[in-house]
Amino acid sequence: MTGIDIETKRKLREMGATAMLDAIEAQDEALVLGMSFEDRIQLVVDEAHSTFNHGKVEGLIRRAGLR
Repeated sequence: MTGIDIETKRKLREMGATAMLDAIEAQDEALVLGMSFEDRIQLVVDEAHSTFNHGKVEGLIRRAGLR
């Protein structure tokens, strides 16, 4: 999905969806070539959700003062 224009990228960042934008840009065109739109979006959302949860857990650990 490298066809996203600069304005769309700016809007995604403005909305706080940088994890989603990163997931879209990380998709390998050769691997997703034959996939449907729905499957590609599912991969993007799964990756963005994983990044979101990872950051949330790291923040909780940091605030808990665990070593």
